[in-house]
Amino acid sequence: MARREGCSLVYEVANEFRIRCLEQDGSLLWDRPSVWTIDNLKLIQTHFLDAPDTTTGLDFWSKLKQQFQGLPAECFMILSDALVVYSLPSMTMTTNTKMSFLERVHEIGGPEPPELNERIVQAFGQGLTHTTLRYHAKYMELWLLVRFALHLKEKAAQGVLADPWDTARFLDECLYSFRPVDRAYEMRHALLHLLFPDVFESVISTRHKTQIASTFLTSSEVEATEKELSAEGHSPIVLDHLLLKVRERLQSQHPGSVVDFYSPELERQWRKEQREPEGPENGMSDPFSTIFADREEALWAFEVMSRVIKGLGLGSTDDPRLVISLARGGKALHLIFCNWLVLGFNAPAYEPKRFEVLLLENTATSLIHRKEIFTFKQKDDEPKLNCYAISTEEAQELGDQLVRGIEEALPSLLRRFSSYQFSPYKRFHVRALHQAALNPVYRVRILKDGLQNPPPPLSPNYWVFQVDPSLHKVIDSLRDGKLKTMPIMAREEDIRKGDKAILWVKGAGGGCYALITVSSDPYLGYADEEVSGCHVRPDGTFEETFEETVGCEVSVDLLLADKPISRDQVVENPVLRELPIDSEEPVRPVTTEQYEEMLRLASGVALPGRSQTASTNPEYSLTQMSAETGFAEEELARWVRAIDRKGQAVFYGPPGTGKTFIATRLARHLIGGSDGFTEIVQFHPAYTYEDFIQGIRVKTLQDGRLSYPMEPGRFLQFCTRARRRTGRCVLVIDEINRANLSRVFGELMYLLEYRDREIPLAGDGRLFSIPANVRIIGTMNTADRSIALVDHALRRRFAFIQLRPKLEILRRHHARTGFPIENLIRVLSRLNAQIGDPNFEVGISFFMGENLDLHSDLQSIWQMEIEPYLEEYFFDQPSIVNEFRWTKVKGEIFP
Repeated sequence: MARREGCSLVYEVANEFRIRCLEQDGSLLWDRPSVWTIDNLKLIQTHFLDAPDTTTGLDFWSKLKQQFQGLPAECFMILSDALVVYSLPSMTMTTNTKMSFLERVHEIGGPEPPELNERIVQAFGQGLTHTTLRYHAKYMELWLLVRFALHLKEKAAQGVLADPWDTARFLDECLYSFRPVDRAYEMRHALLHLLFPDVFESVISTRHKTQIASTFLTSSEVEATEKELSAEGHSPIVLDHLLLKVRERLQSQHPGSVVDFYSPELERQWRKEQREPEGPENGMSDPFSTIFADREEALWAFEVMSRVIKGLGLGSTDDPRLVISLARGGKALHLIFCNWLVLGFNAPAYEPKRFEVLLLENTATSLIHRKEIFTFKQKDDEPKLNCYAISTEEAQELGDQLVRGIEEALPSLLRRFSSYQFSPYKRFHVRALHQAALNPVYRVRILKDGLQNPPPPLSPNYWVFQVDPSLHKVIDSLRDGKLKTMPIMAREEDIRKGDKAILWVKGAGGGCYALITVSSDPYLGYADEEVSGCHVRPDGTFEETFEETVGCEVSVDLLLADKPISRDQVVENPVLRELPIDSEEPVRPVTTEQYEEMLRLASGVALPGRSQTASTNPEYSLTQMSAETGFAEEELARWVRAIDRKGQAVFYGPPGTGKTFIATRLARHLIGGSDGFTEIVQFHPAYTYEDFIQGIRVKTLQDGRLSYPMEPGRFLQFCTRARRRTGRCVLVIDEINRANLSRVFGELMYLLEYRDREIPLAGDGRLFSIPANVRIIGTMNTADRSIALVDHALRRRFAFIQLRPKLEILRRHHARTGFPIENLIRVLSRLNAQIGDPNFEVGISFFMGENLDLHSDLQSIWQMEIEPYLEEYFFDQPSIVNEFRWTKVKGEIFP
């Protein structure tokens, strides 16, 4: 049962609302028979719902006064009743705040409120859940309540209130009649719980509901429920059913116990932002864990700073007039323009002076009741600007009205300091805070990691935006030149201004219709078709689409609407064939090479350095390789299968077993008959991540100055070249174990195991994946370092193939030379038996070679290569070394 303990009065008041206002036409607060009537509700719809007031500089109540002016008293009574229902779920609002709403209705022209009965007052003090800044906007929640009641009465459908699921469908029909930006999903969840507390959860966040369902149910259970309820379409009802299953499961597992999804034990399980055990309790690092009450408040603060920076016209430049700094010993964050404080965010201990905001005096008069003023010295003819301290509760109640009030003060602030060139406080500026205000991606990172990491590079990411033409009128918008904004249905925290995207239209006749640039950071409150020509509806993913709509501004770089690049062109292109255009995710990252190849196709020209054709390599069969190496074809074929299965392999063994020779011959076989290629790289102890993946290189410019560009390393260069080929491309890493592999490989350790995924690189943050046609073959000298010392994670990612001295190969080789090899084989067998460790045996390649004549060269080989090796291995046993000196074994080899 989802009913919350200790909230019985909330449910009693909600039930009275259902009976007296929805089923009948009475009132919750007044003893009147004809209040919630169709005629009165229609008047409110005409003057309030259908005539939104977008005037700046007025608060919610001032606008409401204008909209309700001249309406009968019953309309004000409906407003008061609706505000009671709106307030009931909130544990964030105080009882005094909730009661003050009724006084404010009276102040704007409504009848004097009746004396509240004690049950309603006590219900105000109970509450059900915490509410967000979005919920405190009020107008969306009231709109939904009014439209639901009117729709119910016009359809004479009060009977649906007898069934929870019929009620949910009816309510969702009303919800979707509003623009996406005006849909009150939190009110939807709250009202259903108030009316049916035994069926619907008190969780009013769609995001939280989604996280709970995905944590406690398997993907197959979710899919089965979605299939079972396919008739519901994309309605949140499916999510409600999933939550009901979760509750039933948990109650069966813990009979008699209370299932509270916000209890510490359960919340830790479903929260996606898993906190480190030793980390701060609010999920943030210092100083943010000290300054802000929670992560949502911190993100709101950075968003307000972003709007102020843009309102001042500073954009992304590090303007000398702007200062964002820590203050009050790390317990406050300040945004200063020239000499004046514009924004201040203080730690909760400073309540009720949590936030300091710059406002025009006349704006503050209508917004803020309790004045805490910090005045600035101004001329008599200047608009009066003051800094006001407000509480958390006041900020939550004002919501976006507060931010708009700050923005209205900025033109006067700019005029006041029009002659200033810098701020005297610039030395306190923290660039990382400035960057976090502008970059939502870095904003999330800095809250978690603190200020120790530098701001991210500004190089662009590359994406494919997939759109459904049945949901988005994107093709018409492109052709009419009206595509100015786009909805972002995923990855909104990763996308940033300056990114490039392939605009892909799904379905029949689909393809790449444009290449676009993201010209703004993602923002909440994406507009509908009146602005962009695109209409957004939930896509069924149960993401935050239900609660809030995110969008970004875009500019079209290359228009292809009349001749789009088709799916067939993509599939046939070796670089684009892995483009994620069939993904269920509407936004997916693509590589730089994929984007550039799409740009090349779109523009019809070759990009610099891109080869359009590659020659075909000659075939090199396993039969040829067997004859050349002496290994059986069956064994060689087994090695090839292992390399293709894992994508990478290491040949390991003692010196002289032909590891490098075998690796290069296998590479030659793998690229045979295709346009692939092979390269070899030698690892050594000084080899680094910067050499292999990417790193900063110092370059001298023509004017003598130094630059420090981020340059790709050997492996990235290899992968860039491989993406232009269709055949397998092989990188041979000789002596792979001589470098510190964990440091050299970096992110490659992950990608070697998950070949179909991308991750951002540490250097420039760009997404990178290993092309599917890339193979890696390493060689490892076990006499230099044992395989047992190789990182276990690396061993798991490679196929390891052991090579030991195969004397039969030596026999076959010298059968052609005529050298009496058997005597040498007996000496080698006796020597390796004396060594007694397969990792350190003497190999056979010392005694093989096309131009080698053992009759004349064997003494030099033995004395210059074998004996020094034995001296090192048997450094403490000179008698064994002497036993195998050339002077001792010469008689055995040449009797």
